[in-house]
Amino acid sequence: MKHKKNGQLVWGILLFCFTAASTGLLIFFKQKIQNHISIQDYLSYGEAGLLILIGCIHLFGIKNVIKRIKESKHASILSSMAFVFGLFSLFLLLVDVVMLQEIGNEIFAAHDNSGEWQIIFFNHAIHFLFSLIFIVQSFYKRKDRMDHEATQPALKNEVVFLTVQQIGIFTAITGLAFTSYLLHFQIPSDFVTGLLFISTLVLMIPYILITVYWFYTKRKEKPSDWYDEKQIHDISRAGLITMAVTEFMMCVWFGLSITEVIESGSILLFPFYSFLSILFFSGITLYMNRYQ
Repeated sequence: MKHKKNGQLVWGILLFCFTAASTGLLIFFKQKIQNHISIQDYLSYGEAGLLILIGCIHLFGIKNVIKRIKESKHASILSSMAFVFGLFSLFLLLVDVVMLQEIGNEIFAAHDNSGEWQIIFFNHAIHFLFSLIFIVQSFYKRKDRMDHEATQPALKNEVVFLTVQQIGIFTAITGLAFTSYLLHFQIPSDFVTGLLFISTLVLMIPYILITVYWFYTKRKEKPSDWYDEKQIHDISRAGLITMAVTEFMMCVWFGLSITEVIESGSILLFPFYSFLSILFFSGITLYMNRYQ
């Protein structure tokens, strides 16, 4: 176990260092391009190599997080956060590649590519965040007080249930934050719609995967046995409150649309409605499970 923790610490530090090196090189590239100075090929290859290394460590990190979630005997907020940010950061790494290709294609054109650079540096901030979470995880010592008696399956089911809600909360918060970022900063309009739609789908992946895993753990049980009495009570109240709140929000949205305060076909409807619904449902369920 000690070797595994040390290994994860090393990978986390490497991810942080590679991301820092990539960021520094990209800042150098930006200055060169702004001054209309050509970039040497070996530097471009170096940046490509760094992005590949960052991607490989992301894959290792996500695999490690999935293993932790499956083996953990308690719901870990840190693991849930790492799962969401890991997949999202990996997606943003692909966005980095697309943005760099776009900049490369327009390097000799009189085109303002500040928006592309802003997206790239924002993405690298997320890479930094994931590396820090990965490093912190290596120091995190689980206080496993659960034994291996016959009650363990029931406890494991509770862990998965709580993990689903935690991942739902982090998915929703990340989605709302990224949506707000795309709309309030100087992002090229050509990229906003595509990024908004694809990022919404990508951010749903952690929530969908953990939900599918929860269904998998219940495959041998009857549907009537999927939830215990308290869980049924919690999700019922959470579902009712979420429905009431989201219906109210849709009424407000409709009112703003018919008064032309916002566009009726606004691209915001899908991501905001989806993430707010998940946030309310998972947040209320988790709150009731722990405090009521």
